[in-house]
Amino acid sequence: MKSTFEKMGGTYTLGADGIYYPNLVSTDEEPHYGKYGMLRKTYLKEHRPAMYSLYMLEDRLTEHLNTVDDEAQERMDILVSQMMERQGITEELNKKLLIKFIAVENRKKLK
Repeated sequence: MKSTFEKMGGTYTLGADGIYYPNLVSTDEEPHYGKYGMLRKTYLKEHRPAMYSLYMLEDRLTEHLNTVDDEAQERMDILVSQMMERQGITEELNKKLLIKFIAVENRKKLK
């Protein structure tokens, strides 16, 4: 008689100790989340533990954190470009300011 795990397509491997262990493979995608994904993870752990557990049990936590991080990063890019546009900062001006900033920092290091 097959177990429910086997009926769902799962397989077992016989261990050296004579016990059968399920062959578990994570279907979760590779983590690539950054700051905003980590903030979301902390928030879920501290304030929404049931939701955090559900994402973990359903093997969807990394996918969720990747999505949150990607969306937040897109929003930040839009906001920064809008702020730069309103303040009259162009890419050319930004490069000039960056070069001046680096020069000032290098002078500080030499002193």
